[in-house]
Amino acid sequence: MNFESISQEIMNFIKKETESRKSDGVVLGISGGIDSAVLAYLAAKAIGSEKVKGLIMPDETVTPLSDIEDANRICSVLKIDSEKIYVNKPKIVS
Repeated sequence: MNFESISQEIMNFIKKETESRKSDGVVLGISGGIDSAVLAYLAAKAIGSEKVKGLIMPDETVTPLSDIEDANRICSVLKIDSEKIYVNKPKIVS
């Protein structure tokens, strides 16, 4: 398995799809796990970190603090904008 080739293929796909849809960027769920970290890395490398937004969506009652910290660290290291939205807290809209 050629990981460099696979990574390049995924990055080409992200770039092509973003461009063909005339999108300003992508929004990704960042859990702090390896799968979302790899996707965030490939997206940032493919289209630029300024075009990637990470959503961290923990549930306070079950999500370990270490997962939230890892998700924040991923966004920080990759220099992608992020927002944390607790899924178990209703957002008040006025």
